[in-house]
Amino acid sequence: MKKYIRIVLVLSCILVLTACGNKKEIVLPETKNITEIEIMDNVSETANKIIDEKEISKLISDIKDNSKGTNAKSVNDQPTNIENYIIVKFYHKGAEKSPSVAYLYQKNGNSYVEQPYQRIWDLKEEIFNNIIGLISESDNIKAGTEASYKPMVKINDEIYGWVRDLGAVKLGDMKFLGEIKGSKGSLSKTLNDEDENFTSNIYPIGAKIYKWDEKSILIESNDVFSVCEIIE
Repeated sequence: MKKYIRIVLVLSCILVLTACGNKKEIVLPETKNITEIEIMDNVSETANKIIDEKEISKLISDIKDNSKGTNAKSVNDQPTNIENYIIVKFYHKGAEKSPSVAYLYQKNGNSYVEQPYQRIWDLKEEIFNNIIGLISESDNIKAGTEASYKPMVKINDEIYGWVRDLGAVKLGDMKFLGEIKGSKGSLSKTLNDEDENFTSNIYPIGAKIYKWDEKSILIESNDVFSVCEIIE
C-alpha cells in the first residue's frame, strides 16, 4: 500500500512540474536591440509609435512584469475568434522591415497577450488599459497642428513626417523618387501647389528620396538615412 502511495505522490509531482514548465515566461526583445515600438488598434488602425528609449524600456517591462503564463498555445499568425485586438510591433535594429509581433486583447473579462505560434499569457487589466491609452495619446497628437511633425517633406501633395533614423541601409532595388528641390518653413497639405512638392522644412536641397513602403519614404542626407511616414 505504501508503495502505491509513493508512486501516486511521484506521479503527482511530475504532473505539477510539467504544468509549471508549460507556463513559460513571456520573452520580449531587449530595449537596446529595438529602434521603436508601434502600437495599433486593428479595427480603427489608429496607431502610435514609441521611439524614446526610456518609453520603449517601460513598455517592455510593463508587459513582461505583469504577464502570467497559461497553458494555452498560439497556433495562428494572429488571434482567432477575436474581433478587436491591439497589434504591438517591435522593430529590431538592422531588421526594421521584419518586426516581431505580439497581440493584446480581452476575452471573457480577462486581458491577454499572445505571441504568434508560441503562447498566450494573462495580462493585468491595468497594463492593458495603459497601452490602449498610448493609442489615444496618438489620436490627440494627430488632431493638433501638422507643425508638430518635424522634419517634414512634401511629395506629390502628400506630407511625410519623420519617424526614425536608421543605420546603414542597402538601397538595392529601392525605387528612387527624386531629390529635395526646395526648402520652406511651413508645409501645407491643403494647398495644391506643385512648386511646393519635393520641398522640406529641414532636409537640405539635394537630399535623395526613395520609396520605403506604401506609406513611407526613405531620405538619404549626409550619409544619414531617415524614414518618414505620411501624415494622415
